[in-house]
Amino acid sequence: MQVQTSGTAQVAIGNSNVQTQIQTQIVNNGISKAELQEMLKERFDTPNLQLELAKRYPGGYGLIGVANGTFIFQPKFKTFSCTADWEHTIIINDPSSDRIVLVLAHLVLQTPHSHQELEDVGISFPRTEHVPMPSKIVTNPLIWCEVLDLTNNIFVIGFK
Repeated sequence: MQVQTSGTAQVAIGNSNVQTQIQTQIVNNGISKAELQEMLKERFDTPNLQLELAKRYPGGYGLIGVANGTFIFQPKFKTFSCTADWEHTIIINDPSSDRIVLVLAHLVLQTPHSHQELEDVGISFPRTEHVPMPSKIVTNPLIWCEVLDLTNNIFVIGFK
């Protein structure tokens, strides 16, 4: 999948080199995995937010953050699993756009009744905090994304 933007964008890349037509920057440079995991726990793993996200995403959800350009994924699933190739995942956060694009090189959804494997999945969602957006990709359950904290690049992938 080729993602094009006009202008400069922030791109978080697992631990690989990817050539794009946009300027590549390390997202959250200087923030360690431990620091990000602590921030996720303190700010987003609270009982109130867990209840809110569980209601919004009855199929479960996963918190996504970026530390030194490396993705951290904290899943909260009960009846199925979701895994991705985080080493080759890219997030495009172009300040001149009203959208963010999450590009997953490989996504696996395993439910009690189905197994789905998808390649080069691009999910576009609003560049505004707390505005859930369903993916246009046909999956069961349906994938939703939203920004929890734009400043710190914290996102959620939810399932309904």
